[in-house]
This record gives sequence, C-alpha cells and structure tokens, in this order.
Amino acid sequence: NPDAGIILKVNTYAAMKDAAKAIEQARKVITKYPNSARGYLLLASVYENQKDYNSAIREVKNGLHADGNDVNALLYLGKLWEINKDYDKAMTAYVDAVRKKPDFVPAIYAQGAILDLKGKKKEAADKYRLCLEKSNTFVPALNNLAYLSADGYGKKEEALRLAILAFKLDPGNAAVMDTLGYALLKNRRIADAKKVLEKAVNLLQDNPTVNFHLAIAYKESGDKPNAVRTLQKALALGEFADANVAKSMLTELRK
Repeated sequence: NPDAGIILKVNTYAAMKDAAKAIEQARKVITKYPNSARGYLLLASVYENQKDYNSAIREVKNGLHADGNDVNALLYLGKLWEINKDYDKAMTAYVDAVRKKPDFVPAIYAQGAILDLKGKKKEAADKYRLCLEKSNTFVPALNNLAYLSADGYGKKEEALRLAILAFKLDPGNAAVMDTLGYALLKNRRIADAKKVLEKAVNLLQDNPTVNFHLAIAYKESGDKPNAVRTLQKALALGEFADANVAKSMLTELRK
C-alpha cells in the first residue's frame, strides 16, 4: 500500500524534524495525484508541524485549486485560519464545506464552535443541535451542547442526558468528564459531580475551569477547606471565563 506508506514516511520525517525529506515525500503524492487535494493537504501538514501556518494555508489553497469540491480541504483551511485567529475566514471555509456537502457534520460543528467562541451561545447551540440531527453520536457536539444546556441555553436535564451519552461514547476524554461533572452539579447531584470532577482534574490539572468546577462541588458538599484550596489553584493557573465568579466565591468562603 504505497499511498499509506508515504503518509507514514511524511509523518515520521516530520516527527524527526527532517522537513526537507517530509516535503519531498509529500510532493510525490502531488505528482501522483495532480487533480486531487490529498498531496497538498499532506504538504500543508508538514508546514503546520513547523508552525509555518501561512505556507500551510497556501498549500491547502493549492489543493482546492486542484479539487474545489474536497470538503476535507475546506475543513483544514478553516482550522488553519482559526489558528491564525482569522475567525471570519474560517467561518467562510466551513460554510463553503457545508454548502458543498450539507451532511458534513465536522464543518457544521466547526461553525458552532466559532459562534461559541464569539459569545453567540444560542446560535452555537442551534448548530450543535443540527449536528446531532445528522449524527447523534458526534461526541464534540454532544459535549458542547451539554455544556451550553447546563449554562442555561437548554434544560439542565437535557444537559445531563447529553453529557452521559458523550461520556459513554468517550469515557477517557477529560473534557467530557468535566462537562458531565458540571451537568451533575447543575442537577444537584453533588456527590456524583465531585467524583467525576476529581477524575477530570487529575487528567487536566492545569485547566483553571475544571479546577473551578471542582471547587464548586467542594463548596456545595460543605468541604470549605478543599473549596478554598481548589479556587486558589484555579485562579493561580491564569485567566478563564469564570475568574471573576471564582474570586467572589473565594472572598465569600474566607469570611
């Protein structure tokens, strides 16, 4: 299987930091399949590995010139624009992908994630719901919709149902554990929430939001010392969306 072999060689050379050989191998795929985007995407991945995102974007665009209907190329282009924090261009790529393939769930999800990032939570939730209409086991959409539902953009019971399903599908995913713990908190299942969030923190020790959620579980269970300690840790890890709420909670607990 020479095609699979070249991909493995490209990835290995990239891991070895031998960019010249990785690029050479990727160009072999371009030569073999000149009317396909696959070789260009492989070459773009080499540049992405080097953090040369502008060159990666250039090669994905070359791939789209070769095959303008390749939705995976559009998805990859959107991802690279997101890395460059050009969210409008990323959204354009994702919308174009869905226009070409209406059931392309990863691109629908990516639109939702950008709306989520921009604070357009209701619109994001609608995109995640659309994902689940097309694929009800798509874990990223299950997870994000569960979180938004727990935050008031849906019913808290729905949040827990979605989070449990995501956890069953991907039990080792720490972000999914965090969402499940948060949904359990919102449904007043404090003891269960504490157990799940302790596991999530063990896997994501440097994530301030996960630590904050665990602090809430400790506070709600009456464990003031651990709540204070975990809030202090969360705030020490850097800025996060609920930092001001965490500061207020810490002040209240210290009284």
